[in-house]
Amino acid sequence: MSKSSTTSTPTSTTALPSMPHRRSPTGGRAWPKAMLCHNIHALVALPVGLAGLIAALFGRPAPVGRTQRVLARRLLGVPVAEAAMSSRGQTRRVLRYSLVCLPADLLSFALLGSAWAVFIARGVLYPVFGADHLERSWGGPSLAGAWAAHFIQGPPLLFVVTLVLWPVSRYQARLARRHFGA
Repeated sequence: MSKSSTTSTPTSTTALPSMPHRRSPTGGRAWPKAMLCHNIHALVALPVGLAGLIAALFGRPAPVGRTQRVLARRLLGVPVAEAAMSSRGQTRRVLRYSLVCLPADLLSFALLGSAWAVFIARGVLYPVFGADHLERSWGGPSLAGAWAAHFIQGPPLLFVVTLVLWPVSRYQARLARRHFGA
């Protein structure tokens, strides 16, 4: 009886890593952490993918391949197998993954990157960029009121853009699972 429970346990634990992606792209983590991981991945995946294209063309894909696997494992929650392949096979894998992910990475980076830029420039750093026209500003005429009025708009904007891009993140997790899955 104990022998059958020991043999069924490994099969049930090996089946578990494929299920969490149905709830969230970060493997079932709490939603604030999942949203933060999604934002970080959206901002980092495009530069890493472009570096992967360049590195694969020059025959040096190993560091970019490791970075892509780390991003998939830590930010998307994908169980990743270690790459034990030839240099040519690794070049093809990095090139293929970078090309396949390019449209999704570009869309995520464009939308979330611009939302973060607006939040940082017009919300967090408002006194640096907008303090010269407080009379015409929302929340003016005081600096604190104008800063608060501009800052409070950023988190809801980031939340909405992240929710809109959630299917894109799920697609990116599916691509990572297909290319790097254990």
